[in-house]
Parts: sequence; C-alpha cells; structure tokens
Amino acid sequence: MATSSLAEKPTPDQYGFARVVSAVGLESPTRITIGPVKLLKGNPVPPGGSSGVITLWAGDTTIEVTNEACDPPVLKEKITIPGAATVGVVVYHQFKEVDGMLVPELKFSKLSESEARQEPQLSVVSLSAKPEVPVTVGRETVMLNRQRAKKFDAKLKQTVTITYKGEAIENVEMRQGGHYVVFLYDDLSNDGLRAVAVHFMKYEIDPSE
Repeated sequence: MATSSLAEKPTPDQYGFARVVSAVGLESPTRITIGPVKLLKGNPVPPGGSSGVITLWAGDTTIEVTNEACDPPVLKEKITIPGAATVGVVVYHQFKEVDGMLVPELKFSKLSESEARQEPQLSVVSLSAKPEVPVTVGRETVMLNRQRAKKFDAKLKQTVTITYKGEAIENVEMRQGGHYVVFLYDDLSNDGLRAVAVHFMKYEIDPSE
C-alpha cells in the first residue's frame, strides 16, 4: 500500500505551550528540561530566567530539574500539557531539615490561568524554612506564611520595595499590566532573605498552593 510522504498537519488541540521560569536562588547551577527541550540549550538557568514560550505535544510529558546542592539533586516528575493552551510553570527550592541541618529541595508549581490584566498586581510568596516571616511591602508590613501567596494592589510605573529586617531585598518596577510574583527564600549565609521577581501577563500564583 502506498503511503504519503507528507506528514499530516497537527490540529491545534494536538499541541500546547509552556513557559517555565526559575525561582531557584542557589549558587549551584540549575538546569531544566521539559519534554525534549533543554532550557538555554542545557546551560544553567539563573534566578528569574525564563524559557520563553515552548511548543510541545499535548498530553503528559516530563519536567526534569537538576541542582547538585539539593537533596535529591534531581527532580523528575510528570506534567500535563493542555491542548491549544499554555501552561505556566515555576521551578523553585525550599529548605527541609535533614539530620538537624537545613538543605534545599527542588519543587515546581503550575500556575493558575487568569485573564490578562491591564493593571499590575503583585504577589509575594515565602519559600523560607521559617513558618512565618515579617516583611514590608511598600508601606504595608505583613506576616507571610510559608508557601502561601499574599496579593497586593499596585499601579503602573510604581516601584514597590520589599524590606526584611530593615534591608531592601527587592525593588519591583510595575512597567506594564499583568501579575508580578516575588519569591522570597532563605539566605543561609546571614539568616536573611533573598528575592527573585518574575512577571506573567495571564498567570497568577494560587494562594492555596
């Protein structure tokens, strides 16, 4: 039986899209692969680094994250890519206690899709090992619970400073609409906090995560 030499063109629901952002703030290099795609061609992905939009076949695929400073050093899990839609993924680390010591562990979270916002919105997420951390966001002092997102209103062209123990750890400039997310993580060298900020037009952090 003769067969066509031309491959059938896939329908829109047969493929989807992904955008992966790294919020891993460790000095040891982080490498990320989703499906067959190695972010930055397999080079280390810096804190705040993004894949841009990646086209993948719809259905289940694998995300793999490696960092030799983490326990375990490899995170490999299944992730579902929806057809004709885009999924946002944030890779991060959090600290766990092992034999009385705090060691980093790799994690990832899918983002909730929302409508594109004309005005900016700011969310701050604590990935600290501490159950609660007090921070000042703009002029508001709040207590952040571990692995919970707290949302703040913001205005275009506004710069929001995040302060911990009297030290400014991040300045977030609201250059356009959408969702700005700041992840706070432990700086074990001085018992402080460090931050990495990312921006999404159509995705937001689910406060229940």
